[in-house]
Amino acid sequence: MFTSDTANRIRCEVILRGANIPAAAGAEATFYRRGLVCVSDFAADAGGVICTAAEYRSSTKTEAFTEIVDKTRANIIELLALMRVADIPPRAVAEEVAEARIATAASYRRTFDAAPT
Repeated sequence: MFTSDTANRIRCEVILRGANIPAAAGAEATFYRRGLVCVSDFAADAGGVICTAAEYRSSTKTEAFTEIVDKTRANIIELLALMRVADIPPRAVAEEVAEARIATAASYRRTFDAAPT
């Protein structure tokens, strides 16, 4: 786990967190202050969700892996661009993007009136 203490000892420019690699809020703040890019696990490690959607559509293994690479790359590029424009940490940008996407998806839901009794 990345903590505020360990965050000061990390020597890299980019951290792509996968599942089960937590970072305390203080660690992420330290990374941001030091100029390190720390991409949140739910942004960098969405391959399982993307693969499940591909499997649902009966995609081949090659198509699924291609989609994982393409979507993950596009998502991270979008997050980095938004982070630079808004000048806020990567996690905050990732949360804003996720919330906006969930709201958009929710708008597609169909609603049904209760069945007459």
